[in-house]
Amino acid sequence: MRQFFVATSMVALAGATAFAQTAYDKPGDVVPVTLAEARQAAAAGEKQVDFTVYFAFDSAELVPEARETIRQAAEFHREGGDASIVIPGYADTAGPADYNLKLSERRAEAVREALLQAGVPADQITDVEGRGENDLAVDTADGVALPLNRRVEILMATGGGTPEIAGVDDAQGDARSDASAIEPAAGPDEGRQERQMAMGMDGPQFTMAIGGIYGFDIADGHDQHDNQFAGGEISIGTRLTENVSLSIDQSGFYAFRADDEGWGGRTVAGVDFQTSWMLKPFIGANVGYQYGAGVEDGIIYGPEIGLKFDAGENAFYYLKAAYDFHVDEEWNEGTGLGSAGFGWRF
Repeated sequence: MRQFFVATSMVALAGATAFAQTAYDKPGDVVPVTLAEARQAAAAGEKQVDFTVYFAFDSAELVPEARETIRQAAEFHREGGDASIVIPGYADTAGPADYNLKLSERRAEAVREALLQAGVPADQITDVEGRGENDLAVDTADGVALPLNRRVEILMATGGGTPEIAGVDDAQGDARSDASAIEPAAGPDEGRQERQMAMGMDGPQFTMAIGGIYGFDIADGHDQHDNQFAGGEISIGTRLTENVSLSIDQSGFYAFRADDEGWGGRTVAGVDFQTSWMLKPFIGANVGYQYGAGVEDGIIYGPEIGLKFDAGENAFYYLKAAYDFHVDEEWNEGTGLGSAGFGWRF
């Protein structure tokens, strides 16, 4: 049974990974311009080409799709010789405008750094700026989180001159800062303080999740079989930083294939570290107490691993597996369990 549990857990995690990778937060059916399309536009006499990089909600991290777009933009620039580049960054309208302005600056700076790493000369990047909620790709009301608006444009002049940013007139253009004078992007501490000041507006601080669980208690097993149990769980969590969170989980279950079949429970507090990607693997540790029929009563502690993937702006699915050690038992006489469910951020 233990081998079966481990195998099915790994298959489930792998399947979730594959699904989540196909569920990257793309803006609907819009696809960024490709290298081939850029070449066609230049050949047709277009004076400017726009490569667009999209971002996850409340994030300035470059996902693989974004890095591929940047790679193609750098290759197109090499083919064009000395074309100048302008990099405006944008945000959607979810959250305070001043926070979104700084977020758009960090996004633009992230793209600039990636272009430099891809071999684009620094003196060819003539302007990098954050535009915040200005010039939305799709007009929305305030407070709307829309993937299409979370973007950075890599504007390249194909026939000489300077690329033009949509919505910026000449006076604004003259006032734009040169790339060499751009202040460093906000660091993790500054971004975290702004996010905390936003009180969850552009980065929800709390989560609640419900799901089902299945597991086995080795320490209380009989004969050739481990005690098995199945039930449900509810979890409430809060973010300490962008990547670290605390949670309290309460599970209720029914134990079967045991001499003392019946109801039991598990109450634990945990800390998890997870990435800021749309696909969010996480690793953490729990400590708490389990009790009731079919399990070894007592204090428990141990690791957990799992995966979260977004089902919407403030909703997610999760899969996780945990192993609980018992303070008065050998390391291989603990409790293994897996769970899956659905959660919300607020």
